[in-house]
Amino acid sequence: MGVTIHFEGSLKDETSYQKLVEVVRAFADQHGWSYEENSNYDAVLERFDQEGADVYEGPAKGIVVMPHEDAEPLRFEFDSDLFVQERIKTQFSNVETHILVVTLLKLVRPLFSHLEVSDEGEYYESGDVTRLEAAFESCFAQLDELLQDPDRFEGPIRLEDGSIIDVIAKENGVEG
Repeated sequence: MGVTIHFEGSLKDETSYQKLVEVVRAFADQHGWSYEENSNYDAVLERFDQEGADVYEGPAKGIVVMPHEDAEPLRFEFDSDLFVQERIKTQFSNVETHILVVTLLKLVRPLFSHLEVSDEGEYYESGDVTRLEAAFESCFAQLDELLQDPDRFEGPIRLEDGSIIDVIAKENGVEG
């Protein structure tokens, strides 16, 4: 239902990691986004592939950016192999924020040996703002339809880690 950008890939090397942090920091400063750098911490990172969910537990480092108060955090959290798999939901912010996130991903792309990006708003692939705006409108129409029944559904809900759940079903008309 949402407008989310999914991305995964591996950086070329440690120098690429340092450059990524520099680029992200400069971009965040330019756009007034807050950020936090973390290095060499023990992490539990959820990963998903065609076989299902997997968990990486071990040393990690990265930079987490907050592009908009109504978006999810943009996490560049890398494991010990400099691999990242993340997503950012932008639908509750605005089209401009989504475009800026895509712009940043394209800026750091050359630092990766491979980077796969899947944009539910199709802007990363197409550059078509009209298509992106339609995705935002469709998302809100679906959400509004569900939330017409507040005894059964509620949302959006922000979790402690900053991720956002679009809508949840209440159990038997009561919050579950």
